[in-house]
This record gives sequence, C-alpha cells and structure tokens, in this order.
Amino acid sequence: MKQNQHPGTNSVVENRGIFAVNGQPCSGEWVVPALDRAFLYGECAFESMSAFGDHILHLDKHLTRLEFSCETLGIELPLELDRMAVATRTLVAASALPRSFVRIFVSSGSGWGVPAPAYSEPVWYAFITPPQKDWAESQKKARTEGIALQPTALGYTRRDPIPKLANYAAAALPMRQARKQGFDDILWINQDREVVECSASNIFFVGRQGDLLEVVTPPGRSGGLEGIMRGWMLELLNGAEIRTDIQIIQSDEIPRFDEAFVTSSLRGILPVNRIGRHKLTSCREQSFFRQFERLFQAGLKRTAGFPVEWVTG
Repeated sequence: MKQNQHPGTNSVVENRGIFAVNGQPCSGEWVVPALDRAFLYGECAFESMSAFGDHILHLDKHLTRLEFSCETLGIELPLELDRMAVATRTLVAASALPRSFVRIFVSSGSGWGVPAPAYSEPVWYAFITPPQKDWAESQKKARTEGIALQPTALGYTRRDPIPKLANYAAAALPMRQARKQGFDDILWINQDREVVECSASNIFFVGRQGDLLEVVTPPGRSGGLEGIMRGWMLELLNGAEIRTDIQIIQSDEIPRFDEAFVTSSLRGILPVNRIGRHKLTSCREQSFFRQFERLFQAGLKRTAGFPVEWVTG
C-alpha cells in the first residue's frame, strides 16, 4: 500500500486508486450503504471521464451534463458545480496516476420508499482508478484491428433528451449474446429502424460518393445520449473543414458506408471493422479513420497542454 498525502486530505492511495464520498477519500473498504437509493431504486446520475496526469478531459462539460441528469431525476446536487470540479481535481491529483478513469455517481440518498423519505440527502461518490492491464491490451488491439458491432433492436423510440444514468442493465444480456456470436459490442436500432448508438458509445459513419466524403452521426432525437466525446469530435471535424452531418440513419442504409468509428470518454475513438455482415475498411492504412486519428491526437495534445497517449497517458 502506498501512502500519498495531499494538502487538505488524509487520503490513502492504493494501486487500485481512490474512492471518495462527498469529496472525502476513504482509506479502508470501498463501501456504499445497502440502503443507498442508487442501489435500491436506481436513483443515480453518472459521469465517466478520462484523466491524464492532473488533467481531466472536458471536466466542466461532464459536470454540466451531470447537473442536467440530476435535474431530470429530481436530485439536488450535493454542492455547486465549481466546488465539485475543485474536489474532483484534488482527488485526481492525489491519485498521482499518469492515466486514470474518473467516475462520479450522484445518488438521491438513503432510505426505503418512493418517493424518497424527507430525511434522505443526496450524496456523491467518486472513483479515480487506473486502467486495468487487460483493458489496455484490448484497447490497443481494438485500435489496430477494429471492433465488430451486432445490430440489436431497442424495442422503442425516445425523442426527448435523455440523462446519463448508472444503469446498463438493458444492454447486459444483448452484450453477452453478441459476444458469444463473435461481436465486441451492440448497435442499438430503435423501433423506427433508426441507428441510435452502441452500448456505451456514439457512432460516426463515413461514406464516399466519387470524390465527396460523407461523415454522419445519428442525432440525439433518435434516442441516443449526445456524448461529450461525440461533441468534441464534431468540433474537431468542423475545425478541420471536414463536412459532418447530424442526420437520421436508417438501419438499411448501413451498407452504403465504407467506414465507421465509435467515440466515448473512456475508450476515445475506435474503428469499426464490421456491422452485422457488412464489412468496413476503417482499419486500412489509408482510411479516413487513420487520418482522423492523427487529428484526434493533435487535438488531445492541444487540450491537455502536453503530448498524450490515450491508453497509457
């Protein structure tokens, strides 16, 4: 166990990282109360971020979305966003990790019953953890070879903006089934046959009509979460004067695209080599994705203020 004292805290940092409750690091067991309403009723907003050294990528944007998710659930933030940002940065600095995942959960509190009892007070949990070895290896393989997506029926269509919740139960069974069939992830298709998103990432498609390049991503009104990384990718593409459209994509349109890639705050960007039976050329040396990958790395360096390697920091 490694002792790592940080000004203003009495944190004990292990190689597994830091767990904190309301901004205060816990030195013993990582424990959440059994009567926590996030566990009992799923009343929990959630954000996940990537950090490189002390720099947390797009922290302010993530916390703004966290506030929206809490408002949607009727949960009052335990403290102001600027104070939560300071506390999160302090925890990341205390971890002394060159590369870490930052996960923040806001629960409505503790206690039985719906709605929450009057004495229940919101609480926020923070996990600052290093990537596991198997994650790093799988990430490097995926960046080289790409990932395969299994189109999966969502069963409904949702048009209004959705919050980010700590509930992936709906994707768990389809994910297990997809992996048994040789796929790495699922691609949700809503009831109107529109492409939505993957289990925990957004998707971009790349097509060509003669010399014209087409880059498109589904809109939030198809039912997906408009990811922070997705938004940043749109900024990078537009900044490079690469035309990108946000438009509804029908599932039967997928074969007209040559490439695809997914984006998320934990995985960054990954090429897609296959969607169902449709094979894609995203992993070729001269593909658009490989060119965009270099643009992504340059943007990451500008944002962080120093050279960054996505997997190791």
